[in-house]
Amino acid sequence: MNLIDQLPLYKLYQEVPWQHLRALHQLRTIGETYIKIHDSPYCQHLVSKGLLDRKRPSADRTWRADEQRFNQEYDLKIGLLYQEAKQFLDAYDLDKAQARFTLAEIMGLQRIYTQCDILVKEERSRGYISSTFLGSSKLLKHSEALDRVVLRILSLEKYPQLDNILDRALMISGCPRGRRIVLCENDAYLRQPDKAEALRTALWYAGGNNIAKLQHSPDPDLAFYYSCDWDHHGLLIYARLRKMYEMRGYRLQLLTPVAVTKEKRKKVGSLNHNSKWDKAHWKTHLQGDDSEDSLFTLPQQRLISSLIAANEWIEEESNDLAELLLANNVLVD
Repeated sequence: MNLIDQLPLYKLYQEVPWQHLRALHQLRTIGETYIKIHDSPYCQHLVSKGLLDRKRPSADRTWRADEQRFNQEYDLKIGLLYQEAKQFLDAYDLDKAQARFTLAEIMGLQRIYTQCDILVKEERSRGYISSTFLGSSKLLKHSEALDRVVLRILSLEKYPQLDNILDRALMISGCPRGRRIVLCENDAYLRQPDKAEALRTALWYAGGNNIAKLQHSPDPDLAFYYSCDWDHHGLLIYARLRKMYEMRGYRLQLLTPVAVTKEKRKKVGSLNHNSKWDKAHWKTHLQGDDSEDSLFTLPQQRLISSLIAANEWIEEESNDLAELLLANNVLVD
């Protein structure tokens, strides 16, 4: 089974690179293009339907379209999106030959533009913006070109967040003398100390899978919570941490993601995500046990079962910290 058979159609054309969109526009307006589009899954889909073909495969790289059928497909699925995307790229002088953005990324940039004032006012981090608008908190970190464009849209020189969070140190952020402690798998919330301080919450950086350093951390003398990615590895880390702190006489409570909408649920295997569910491993923890010793509450068990069944996961920083604490009845004081 090839990629075309595995992906829904909307996914195919959203992942089309901008250069291929320009080629499709040329096919719609003049009936042919010289731009190489043979490696595009969506263009392969059009070829398989007989809407596109090489003009003279043995001697020419020019592509041609079945005018009536291709035009109908283009006008229905691509035309308006292309016009809106081009208008946006022109506004930022980005419609260049070297542009490598996909349609999905351009649509994400457009959404960032419409909410730029709010994002700047609320001092949203790069990870939050990347996760909320571009599908992965790590995309902007790994795409310098895309990252520069986002900063241009926001009229910022850098994101309003702390840098150089050390993986091997116990990082504490927010309100050191707060009324609760939230242990975080990732560092996104720690980069917003003012927000955590306003919530009278101390944030400890768990360091992803690097939790050995926490064996020598101070004993938590406050209510103790854990925030993480809801995927296989994130919940494995939670199970190890809970056992570690139970041996020291403390109970670690897992925070449940807020308003788990379709947008917050990402497909396992999406960009920079390699944590695949092990159904057999979690089976014993999802049997409806609601006792105090159970690793998860019943609502948490139902959510995990749903994520496994749909092969999806939830990124930690897709939740706003205040909303996360409020929804989990943490801000009761």
